[in-house]
Amino acid sequence: MFYCFIGFFFFFFKQKTAYEMLRSLVGSEMCIRDRSTQSTGSAGPFIMNGRAKMMEATKYHLKIRPNCVVTLRNPHSVDQPFIGKVIGIERDIKTSEVVLKLQWYYHPEESTCGRQTFHGSKELFLSDHRDEQKLDCVEGIIKVHTLEEYGELKTIGLRDYFWRYNYKASTGEFRPKTVPVFCNCEEPYNPDLAMIQCDRCEEWYHLGCVGLSEEELDDSSWTLSLIHI
Repeated sequence: MFYCFIGFFFFFFKQKTAYEMLRSLVGSEMCIRDRSTQSTGSAGPFIMNGRAKMMEATKYHLKIRPNCVVTLRNPHSVDQPFIGKVIGIERDIKTSEVVLKLQWYYHPEESTCGRQTFHGSKELFLSDHRDEQKLDCVEGIIKVHTLEEYGELKTIGLRDYFWRYNYKASTGEFRPKTVPVFCNCEEPYNPDLAMIQCDRCEEWYHLGCVGLSEEELDDSSWTLSLIHI
């Protein structure tokens, strides 16, 4: 018998082995963001409709600077707006329109391997896909944290996301190719899932993988007695 203590924080030095992304799923992918984002559709999670929407978007436009991360309406998904990092701002001499040069973030569903069980609900991949969009297409500004920064947030808001992988959109390749894995399931860290740490082997385990629930942890005053397998 030994005791385990609950932990909701991720420590990068506690790694066991490496996880390689699924190479069998690597392939080409259509860059859907090359299509215009000005077509009619749902407004996205941060913006209201009509006059209020225009006023809200204008406030964001005034705050946009290089390295800001912005959202643009995705006509195919209300819950997953297009997300891009601003790497340049230019003004068209002829039309006076402001154009943003963007480096796109991808949602896991948009990658060749799709969403995996270890992907967090607010996880993004920083891709090599670059594009230009008019300033008027921007609907909001968000914050994309590193995984470590995200794990340290006391409160996660609607505009908080995180990333840990670079993604090459043309080939489906990820960097880094290997990341720390944990638990008996040997999967990378998912900040949405609570974990416990063994005080003897110092490994981290998902509650579900050891047959526990958060309610049981509450009843045991944060201390558990488990059989080490």
